[in-house]
Amino acid sequence: MDRAGAEVLGFVARRLVGSPIVFLGACRTAERGFFAGGGLTEMALPPLPPNCRTGPGGPHVSGVGTAVRQRLLAEAAGNPLALLEPPSALDGDHRTDFTALPTVLPLTERLQAMFASRVSELPERCRLMMLLGALGGTTEVARLRAAGGSTCDLDDLKPAEDGRLVQMYANRLSFRHPLIGAAVVGACSERERRWAHGALAGVIDAPERRVRHLAESTVGPDEDIAGQLEATARILLRQGDAIGAVAALTRAADLSPQPADRGRRLAEAAYVGAEAGGEMVTATRLLGCRASWSSAAASWSSLTGARSTASSVSPNDRTASAGPRSVTGSAIYQT
Repeated sequence: MDRAGAEVLGFVARRLVGSPIVFLGACRTAERGFFAGGGLTEMALPPLPPNCRTGPGGPHVSGVGTAVRQRLLAEAAGNPLALLEPPSALDGDHRTDFTALPTVLPLTERLQAMFASRVSELPERCRLMMLLGALGGTTEVARLRAAGGSTCDLDDLKPAEDGRLVQMYANRLSFRHPLIGAAVVGACSERERRWAHGALAGVIDAPERRVRHLAESTVGPDEDIAGQLEATARILLRQGDAIGAVAALTRAADLSPQPADRGRRLAEAAYVGAEAGGEMVTATRLLGCRASWSSAAASWSSLTGARSTASSVSPNDRTASAGPRSVTGSAIYQT
């Protein structure tokens, strides 16, 4: 809406006070628009609380797998638009297999027009600094400055701050809308994303997070990083994060130079996914990939090893012992 139209509507709305006619308008928090300071009654709508995001009265995220749905809910951060729109941008395996999801969820054409165009107009150094924050490595401005190095700096964020895309508060960087980060990642090239992951890996202390960024910055097989990811999967599984463990094992398999190691890690990922969360679509796909690398007999051997490994860290031995029946069935079907 242009300024002239907003002024006319504001004029009319102020004269409706006390009448049975109601004027209702809406704008994003990051863009107050031409109604700001017009003397109209305002109501700020906070993010949806967790119980409303999944309850019958909240936005409906349907037609996707359980783990995919959990990720959609987590990244939406209670924003109704981010809950409703992204699921429609997913297709094929993305809707049912969480290991097939990209690092950053895709945007619909409408959201691309809404956010991506604003991001693409920013200077390159500004976009790169935003990219460091969007990839989830850290929001601490001191670490972001260190990650930027000589490539970009916090001062480069001024155009994004002026455009009300980001804000810095209490020494932390935050995006004013949860979908802006996805638009930033989508506007950057693969080379820029690899650079950002590598830069973040150099400033993050937590080993589990550091190795994830190292893996995303790597092109081609790397057994050292694959081994670190496998160790990270063990830690995540002990902490109860089966989805994170499957993702780490799957990425470890991608980086494995030897077919035997790749197949073993895929089989373990399939077992963990099926045993912990009933993600049979994921397990079937992973075992199908594993079968393409080895014989049916080798698949059975790796599954036995996977069961033994997963059971050793499972908080519930009884559940762990029941899981391989379903996974083995998938393995036999695939091979």
